[in-house]
Amino acid sequence: MLRNFNGSTGATLAVTGANVAVQRIHLGTLGILGGDGTLTILGTGSLWSAGTMSGGGTTRIAAGADFTVTGSQRKYLGARALDNQGTLIEATSGDCVEFDGAATLTNGGTFEIRSNGTWGTFTGVSGSLALTNTGTLRKMLGLGDFALTQTTLTNTGVVDVLVGRILVNGTVL
Repeated sequence: MLRNFNGSTGATLAVTGANVAVQRIHLGTLGILGGDGTLTILGTGSLWSAGTMSGGGTTRIAAGADFTVTGSQRKYLGARALDNQGTLIEATSGDCVEFDGAATLTNGGTFEIRSNGTWGTFTGVSGSLALTNTGTLRKMLGLGDFALTQTTLTNTGVVDVLVGRILVNGTVL
């Protein structure tokens, strides 16, 4: 097991043909998480403050773990699967998460939205997100809208909007 990965200043982690477990990850400016393997986050305190996740593999947030999408810099999500069984926290303070390819998000845990951000395609490569929610999708901070564009939603879980609104392709949940 790799204890921690700090890509906050431009490191690259390519998980290829294998499963790698980490306690914590920080993906920041110029950081790249790629490869066709699975990276499993086991602990708390992981951050995605900038950089790119792509490569066709999977980033898994284990039950009891958390992963926070944070900061004011743009994040790029390419053809990669996010598998959340723990807590995925959306807490961006400026820019967005941009889709650069066909990405998937399977939420079997809690996807906690604490911002009025947007996840979608804005520049560059056309992208999309397939979001499957079997857990809880919760908007708990930010009086405005959190928007998912270029997104296909399959929901058999709970949508809990405590404040503001969640929009999927312009439709209020």
